[in-house]
Amino acid sequence: MAGTPYTAKQYLAGDFVVSAGSTGENIEQAAVRETFEETGYECELWPQRMLTRALVPGQNIQDVVQEGDGLVEPIAVTVRDYGEGKGKGTKIIWWYITKVKGDGTLWVEGTLLDYEKFESVWVDAGSAAERLTLEKEREVVQQALEIVLAESSQLLEK
Repeated sequence: MAGTPYTAKQYLAGDFVVSAGSTGENIEQAAVRETFEETGYECELWPQRMLTRALVPGQNIQDVVQEGDGLVEPIAVTVRDYGEGKGKGTKIIWWYITKVKGDGTLWVEGTLLDYEKFESVWVDAGSAAERLTLEKEREVVQQALEIVLAESSQLLEK
C-alpha cells in the first residue's frame, strides 16, 4: 500500500498532528476508532512482521528479542511532558499502523465529533511526515511508512 495516504488533523492554528484516544478505552480500540473518526473509513490494525520482546502465549521462553509475524503491536511509544500543574501533565502516545477494511471504497460522512474543530485532509504518503508539526511525530510516521513500503515490496516480490 505504498500510495496509501496518511491522515492528519489540521487545527485552526495551522498545526498538523495525529489522532489521540480517550480515557477508558484500550489503546488498540483508540487507534481503530480515531482512524475511523478522522477519516470516515473503517479500519483495522495492520498485522506486520516485527522484532519484539513480547512472549508467545503458552510458551516458556526467555525474555529475548525475536521476530514475529502477524503482530499488531505498537511500532513506537512517545511521551510528551507538558509540565506540572493545572492543565499540564504527561501524554503517552502508542503508535500503530492501521489499514482500511475491504477495498477502501466505503466512506462514511460525518464521523467527526461536533466539538472537533478541524478538517481531516488526505496527503500523499511520502509527504505526510514532513507536514506534521512535531519532529517526533514526523520521525514515527516516517518509520511507519518505511515499514509499510518494505512489507509491500516483499508482497509484490512473491
